Amino acid sequence: MNNDLFNKITIDIRFSMSVNLHTHIYQVLGAQYRKVKFSVYDRIYSAKLSSEALYRHCKNKLNSPSVKIHLIYPMSLALKRAVKISDLLSEEFIDKVVLEKIEENILGENVRRDVDILFINSFGTYMLGGTKERKVHLECAPGTIILQILFDMIKRINVNKSEVKVIADISTGYNVYNVALLNALRALIVRNKLNNAFEGNIRAYYAVSEPILGRVEAEKYKVYIDEYDVKAFFELPIRERNLDNISKLENYINGGLTPERKRTYAQQNLEINRKLKSLLFNLIRAFNAIKYNTPLALYYPEILNLNLNYKQIEKDIMNFYQKTFKMKTHNNTLKSLKHNDKRIINILYSIALYEGITKLLSKLEKPTLNEIKEAFPKIYSKLKLDLNTKFLKRDIREIKSYSEKISNKWKVYDKIKHGEKQDRPIKSKKITSDIKRNFFAHSGFEETILEIRKNKQIELRYRKDKINEIKKWLLNP
Repeated sequence: MNNDLFNKITIDIRFSMSVNLHTHIYQVLGAQYRKVKFSVYDRIYSAKLSSEALYRHCKNKLNSPSVKIHLIYPMSLALKRAVKISDLLSEEFIDKVVLEKIEENILGENVRRDVDILFINSFGTYMLGGTKERKVHLECAPGTIILQILFDMIKRINVNKSEVKVIADISTGYNVYNVALLNALRALIVRNKLNNAFEGNIRAYYAVSEPILGRVEAEKYKVYIDEYDVKAFFELPIRERNLDNISKLENYINGGLTPERKRTYAQQNLEINRKLKSLLFNLIRAFNAIKYNTPLALYYPEILNLNLNYKQIEKDIMNFYQKTFKMKTHNNTLKSLKHNDKRIINILYSIALYEGITKLLSKLEKPTLNEIKEAFPKIYSKLKLDLNTKFLKRDIREIKSYSEKISNKWKVYDKIKHGEKQDRPIKSKKITSDIKRNFFAHSGFEETILEIRKNKQIELRYRKDKINEIKKWLLNP
């Protein structure tokens, strides 16, 4: 069988078998649409929008317990209904045109209760009120629109308890908004994989119908559905090491921000920035402890705090930026601030990775040699760090080889290995750089800072006077 055909059949089967999933369908609105017949897996549905056809298919054929349509409404579409430019900033006006748009485009009254509209910024030059008398210019960076859609997805799509299906229907709307939709979905998928310890529970698809042309009427219009997936890797999303700079949210607004306004944001965000900085410090230490194979460090709350309220930090960050998305009037122009979407998304990825690490480590109980031997090869396997397992097993075998010399009293590993001849001091004659190098070279079991005892099982701990030093090492391996 042809590989492309086989893959297509596989995708069709997965989509059709994804029953009992909560489904979210996003579609960008554009011009006016007429009622046509859509074909979804050979089932015919009459609708103006392909998202309504997909809704009915998921609801009736796949028995999805809940299906939601999220229509993306660019601000430029509302200009035809606006009398003055300030209408576009009026919640009353927006609520009115949103309701009209739902009634205009969604045929089924029973479907309308599951429809909401995301009102997003636009850019370009348009005519106010549908006339040729007054031009209106809209200024907004595409990255800001990506963030608007992504934040909406994060807030609406709850994946804590069950799998969900997300469909990006790109059949309608101006290309730039569909590109933004797909980029937002991509970011959502990566975030979901990171915060679920690389076991994402979002099934993502994009859908597109056959072109509906004004002068040509087809008997039916087929809706094509394909998987949309992105790989996520165990890497730090942030590269810069100046955490004071990285954790300042106002630094990710690149355009339209006056120095005075930036200072105001900095003052308002002192607490959010402080919490984000703390999370990033702990993320870097936790990440490096895993990547560079020092499992014992992960048991120490003094070294890293895995109990930060990451959900609230993410929520506070999104709430801040949400306020900065709002367009402001300048004569006949509506402007929004310019946001660095890539760096903001990397901050969200960092929070997600921190969450994923807390889940990976949630079953750790006590730092015994057996627990480390059993738990960490599974963690490394999931993260594709198989070489870590090889070195960890080597260093565990070495500790076990001195089992007969390990007593029920804590003793430095150095003295267990070499005995207490000459009553040499614990610090040893090694210079600090050698100790740091050996710390990372031997799974964190550096002999001058590791203490061991046998109490039914072999237990491990670090010397108390070395904890702060280990914290510094994990920030800069």
